[in-house]
Amino acid sequence: MSESRKKAVFTGSFDPFTKGHLDIVRRAAALFDEVTVAVCVNTEKSASGGRGMFTPEERVAIAEASVSGAAPDGCVIKTEICPGLLADFARERGIGFIIRGARGSAEFEYEASMAEVNRALSGLETVIFPASPELSFISSTVARDMIIYGRGEVAMAESGRRAAEAILAERKKNKS
Repeated sequence: MSESRKKAVFTGSFDPFTKGHLDIVRRAAALFDEVTVAVCVNTEKSASGGRGMFTPEERVAIAEASVSGAAPDGCVIKTEICPGLLADFARERGIGFIIRGARGSAEFEYEASMAEVNRALSGLETVIFPASPELSFISSTVARDMIIYGRGEVAMAESGRRAAEAILAERKKNKS
């Protein structure tokens, strides 16, 4: 297998990074030598004026905190912002696979469609992981709500939750 075939990228807006995302990263890390968590800017949300709860840089910090220590021996997990087309991002880094998660059939259909687009653009193959049943109820929307109500532990890994809470506390302090 060529070097580029051992690298995968897991993309999303990750606003914020959840226990479900961490589960997908851990499962992917068991298959690949390198997994990059790529925080992408959702062009649909940006075009409609939606900012999200966290900036892309904050999302990277939360993802980094969440995946810290999650890599099995022989695997490297990185976090970065994906500033443009995923196909270009992957090509520039020698990445051969895209990792995606799906909580249900509607998400699987969407991800399968996107997989075809990415394969047509770049030859990248997509591996879609079904959500673990015990985490399938967790979405970034649920995570944001839980953070707002002080219950981030329901949807986020402990280290990611602490990072998110620290970011929000710093914002609140700066507003005062």
